[in-house]
Amino acid sequence: MSKYSLPSPLPLRNPYSPFRGFNYSRPIRIKGSNRELRDYQVKIVLNRDNFPLEKCKSDGSDIRFRDETGQALPYWVESWTSNEAVIWCKIPYIPARKIKDIWIIYGNPAAVSASNGDATFDFFDDFEPAPGYTLKGIVEAGAIENTPIGIQNFTQALHYKKNHDRTYFLYISENFEHLLLYFDHDTQTWSSPVKVADCVEDDLHENGAIAIDNDGYIYVFYNDHSNMRMKKSTNPEDITSWGSAIDPTDGYGTYPKTFVDSSNTIYLLHMHHGGNSPNILAFTKSTDGGSTWASETVLVDLGSDYPYAFKAIMDSSDVIHVTFSIYDSSESRRRDVFYMKSTDGGSTWQKADGTSISIPAGEGDVDKAYDSSGFSQGFDLVVDSNNRPIVAYSDQKVYGIVKWTGSSWESHSLGVTTDDEFNNIRLQVITDTTYRAWLFTDASKSGRGGELKVWESTDGGVNWTKIRDVTKDSPLLHRSVLIPWDYTQEVEAIWNYGDWTDQNGPNCDILFYGAAPPVFVKEMGGGGLNTDKWVVMKRGTGTATVSNGILTLHPSSETRDTTLVKTQNSYSANNICVEARIYMDCKRYLQFGFADVTGFSDTSNYWRGTNGYYHFGDTDRNGHFMEMVDENTDPIEAQDTTDWPPMQVWFKEAICYLDDGTVKKIKNDSIVETYTDTTWLNDPKKAAISASYIEGYGGDIKVDWFLIRKYVEPEPIVIV
Repeated sequence: MSKYSLPSPLPLRNPYSPFRGFNYSRPIRIKGSNRELRDYQVKIVLNRDNFPLEKCKSDGSDIRFRDETGQALPYWVESWTSNEAVIWCKIPYIPARKIKDIWIIYGNPAAVSASNGDATFDFFDDFEPAPGYTLKGIVEAGAIENTPIGIQNFTQALHYKKNHDRTYFLYISENFEHLLLYFDHDTQTWSSPVKVADCVEDDLHENGAIAIDNDGYIYVFYNDHSNMRMKKSTNPEDITSWGSAIDPTDGYGTYPKTFVDSSNTIYLLHMHHGGNSPNILAFTKSTDGGSTWASETVLVDLGSDYPYAFKAIMDSSDVIHVTFSIYDSSESRRRDVFYMKSTDGGSTWQKADGTSISIPAGEGDVDKAYDSSGFSQGFDLVVDSNNRPIVAYSDQKVYGIVKWTGSSWESHSLGVTTDDEFNNIRLQVITDTTYRAWLFTDASKSGRGGELKVWESTDGGVNWTKIRDVTKDSPLLHRSVLIPWDYTQEVEAIWNYGDWTDQNGPNCDILFYGAAPPVFVKEMGGGGLNTDKWVVMKRGTGTATVSNGILTLHPSSETRDTTLVKTQNSYSANNICVEARIYMDCKRYLQFGFADVTGFSDTSNYWRGTNGYYHFGDTDRNGHFMEMVDENTDPIEAQDTTDWPPMQVWFKEAICYLDDGTVKKIKNDSIVETYTDTTWLNDPKKAAISASYIEGYGGDIKVDWFLIRKYVEPEPIVIV
């Protein structure tokens, strides 16, 4: 072809050019399709007949691309040998039916590779190790004398500012001691943990509660399943010295909730649970700094059932808000969310609408804020700027909220499923319409806990979107997140991290999220599948692992076991192509393409294609595809597959979707099948690949790279 001159100034001589130091450049002509294309990825094949490969470094790390403006263009090297190179380059604009010129620049022995699949494609993963990250810690497992075994869902933490500006919280050590510490916001330092008391029993249910009165005295309440204790600091805002323990209840008490009103009255709400006491919800208060306590008032008595997972807070107007679920002995489950409030310091009680409640109240006397469909319990209670209550709950492992609108209770599901019924959720009210939920999903192993995520609603709790992966790729479990009362951005959340296969907990780390400096740093993640890009789904006990730049999908030998990975984001199957380089160490059951995958069952239509159900499965060296054309047809029975050997060879697979409904299946750059399915048009789906084991067949699928790119017909023609 004709020689082309580069525009002035010459990029190879310009001292400010990113291409300075490169010795050669050649034009590449791109003949446009029948439509304008933007950010389109073109495939460039170089060989010894059209390009001097010998003038490049042996691995092609010294090539670059630019357009007529001098802009460097993103590219990815698919393969490079001494005889041929395959490169993809993203072009910002290709006019319809016209020639677009770009330049390849090469010949720089000092250059390092700029190949970047993420910058080139709509989606890309070559399964390099996922990047690691760090978490901030307060108390580390193995700390001398202070090793924690945890904080629990019902523990309180609070921020208090008077002579000092501090955030306080309690935890239990491995020696079953109640330890208190704080972060000082003025000095930007964490205190050492201080022992307040020994546990009454060696049980994590004994986690305590903190209150600080208007003079700065600190009150710590702790308990086992039957006996309540309280200690008061000797001096205001001082955790180093404590008075003697007293019992502020009538002899029984557990799960304390405590706060102080504007007149310096200290309130204690608690359950009776265990011993010879009935299972009731009660409260008491002290007006003399905790020296004496009023006789208990029974708030709720449910007979053979009992209040469960109760929460109590006091708002800025000194209104007491209480929520609880019920342990239903006849059904052996926890259910529903109930509500009551007091506007006069506990003398009288009301429903949310102001209707009076006689106490002790039964189930029918209080507000039923949420009627659950299964095992459920409330986990958090907050109020908005109008002091209207909002409760976070879990119902059959699905998180939700219920809130008082001023005239009725309104519930909304977050649409987020957790792995254990006891995994908690905490709420933050940012504005009257913006809420955030801290919650646990995607557990890496069995046991209570999971990965800590933050979801947000900007429309008053109706719709929710994940805004933050606080943790990911964790080998152990995160659990029991706390949001300190009147929290600051320096200490926004506190939680445990450990191996929670034991109910009473292991030695664990206590971590936090916020701008405060850490006591220690926890190195996390790295080396596995990048969960910013992928979601792993399994039916059975298979695995999805990454090693040496290869993803391996390994279904177990269980009947109908499937291991699948799908993209985090959805893509419209409209002029788009999914491609991958794959190795099948098995006879069959590769599924690949766009999929509507939300769960697994024997009849779920999660692979879409002709007639709504499609399996794409390479089964032998001749590249046959296995297609299920009807939901009630078993393709295995319809074909003789007894002699199909494992492929055991790398091949390229592609599924291309056009805007007229045409779907093309391509193997090793050759079209093997074309069909039409207009149900795909403008229908966002996840891209996915899976391996299955069914009826004695199946095995590992390996993936070298996986990408999504734009695709039209005719594709632009590249002339080197």
